[in-house]
Amino acid sequence: MKTKKQKITEYENKLKSTEFSAFKELNLKQDFAIIDLKITDFNKIFSKFDLAREIEVSNLFNDFLLKEISIIPYKYDIELELYTSTKLTSDELSTLKIAIQNSYRFKIASTKLKIKRNLLKSYILFSLSALSLMFTFFTRQYSTFFVDETLLILSWFFLWEGSNVLVFNRFTLKRKLYIYLRLYESLITLKKS
Repeated sequence: MKTKKQKITEYENKLKSTEFSAFKELNLKQDFAIIDLKITDFNKIFSKFDLAREIEVSNLFNDFLLKEISIIPYKYDIELELYTSTKLTSDELSTLKIAIQNSYRFKIASTKLKIKRNLLKSYILFSLSALSLMFTFFTRQYSTFFVDETLLILSWFFLWEGSNVLVFNRFTLKRKLYIYLRLYESLITLKKS
């Protein structure tokens, strides 16, 4: 019987092996990383709330693409290979391309707007921090210890929250923006299954 330490060492060695490499999961062809999609029902790709059926792809389709693209390095372009059992017309294929582009164009625009809002929010929080700190120093003679400490804590809170919004939230939004742009520019090919 192995001890706990031996088991942990064994697990660590297995995790260091190439068996769990992300590159084993990728389907690479020259400069492209290929995402294979089997489409059984063409209508399930589109959002149910979209009457024109050219604006957005469904949430399930979007979630699948985001999960697949999460392990693909940025140096590879994306190619979506669609496998269908039925013959898609050129109109249906162009509708799909338009739907994917429109969906991710909207996501890119909304993410860019969120980045601008985050920048404004961080400036406001930094300004509140500076005002609170100045108010603390100017009223130090006239206020009590409790008020001084409260204003000092508030200024630190505004400073930390402004930094959090500016650095961490912006990084997350920028990453999403790049992912959406990669999907927007992806090459779509059709294959018969």
